[in-house]
Amino acid sequence: KELHSWIKDPDRDRLKDLHSITQFAIESSMYDYFQAPAVPINGLCTNADTLKDQYRSLKIKVGRSSIEKDLELISQLALQNPQSTFRLDPNGLWSLNQTCQFWSSLQKINLEHRIEYIEDPVNTPKDLHKITEIPIALDQQIDTKWLDLPSLKAIIIKPSVQGGVSGVKRWQEQGRNKNI
Repeated sequence: KELHSWIKDPDRDRLKDLHSITQFAIESSMYDYFQAPAVPINGLCTNADTLKDQYRSLKIKVGRSSIEKDLELISQLALQNPQSTFRLDPNGLWSLNQTCQFWSSLQKINLEHRIEYIEDPVNTPKDLHKITEIPIALDQQIDTKWLDLPSLKAIIIKPSVQGGVSGVKRWQEQGRNKNI
């Protein structure tokens, strides 16, 4: 009953004291999603047979096997999906050296132009500033101190982690201010 009356007349200051998942749930109930700008979604690929030309962008989990196997998968998907770009996600499993080796290998097979970004590319966040020519996105390593990275192309904002809709809006504003 108290929650129902609070949702009708929310006290925004009290929201920040709640757990981020609770913030997200409450704000979601009040948010008009039809007024929000559309964000193109990507298809999640785990193997070459997963999706065929259904999405403009494909997200591929990499780093769980050898770089050669990951490159083979990306090559197959590139042939099957000639109009698609790729968002690669090693979830911070690679070292800086592995990330650079992977990018160099992509360049050798002429696929680097199809990569939108590599999400959380390195396992040591302090190495992020050493990545200057590889387009990256941050998700688990998201922090305001990284917003000035020259290679940062996107931030992945999870409402349940970042403080609900208001947290998303804060990150959107910071990203816009940095042209991300």
